Amino acid sequence: MSIMTYRQALHDTLRAEMLRDDTVFLMGEEIGVFEGSYKITAGLLKEFGEKRVRDTPIAEEGFAGAARPAPGRRDDDDQLLDARP
Repeated sequence: MSIMTYRQALHDTLRAEMLRDDTVFLMGEEIGVFEGSYKITAGLLKEFGEKRVRDTPIAEEGFAGAARPAPGRRDDDDQLLDARP
């Protein structure tokens, strides 16, 4: 039986879902370049690019404003939140 840390399990699950569904994207404070405070998103920015791994401002208002149009978005009107390649 192999042993896996929670950190690795979270990373692997996020990566697997991003590989499975090209509309899945991540948004968070310092998750891109910095790779998150616990390095859970390590390597995902390099693998999936800036459209799918997005650093957000360190402000709840900006974070919520950026996420608001995301659910169910299927057109190309909003380039910032269009997660499709």
